[in-house]
Amino acid sequence: MKGKLIKLTFFDVNFGANHPFYLVEVNSSKIKLGGPKLERNSENDWYNPECVSLSKLSNLNLLPESAKIKSASLLRLLSSFS
Repeated sequence: MKGKLIKLTFFDVNFGANHPFYLVEVNSSKIKLGGPKLERNSENDWYNPECVSLSKLSNLNLLPESAKIKSASLLRLLSSFS
């Protein structure tokens, strides 16, 4: 997947590690897993990257819950500009 990085939106700390969340504009809906995530991917520890429109973000089972709350706040902020 190729895209344009718009902004690092926030970090979420989970299990002692910082996980960055980015706002990205993508040119295609084709996504391919790569790097360390591909290497660790297994039946018990899997990743399912997908493009999600901001309007559908609140309907997702986004984990950890703290990331879902931060994402929802970001969505409300972005919606106030449109």
